[in-house]
Amino acid sequence: MLIEYGFFRFNAAGLIDGAERAKLADDEAAAAHGRTIARGDRVEIWAGQRRVTVLPPGRPSGAGAA
Repeated sequence: MLIEYGFFRFNAAGLIDGAERAKLADDEAAAAHGRTIARGDRVEIWAGQRRVTVLPPGRPSGAGAA
């Protein structure tokens, strides 16, 4: 059974810069999806009223070392 997750991306000012929903298998899959949409920003992942995790800001997914 798939779980519906909400993804909220925050810009450097702490404002929501993007939001989307996705149905995924579990929290690990949701965290992986969150990393792909983060673009270096903080992402909060929610399943209903439960906050699953917060991905801190950092390098965009797939970015190599300079």
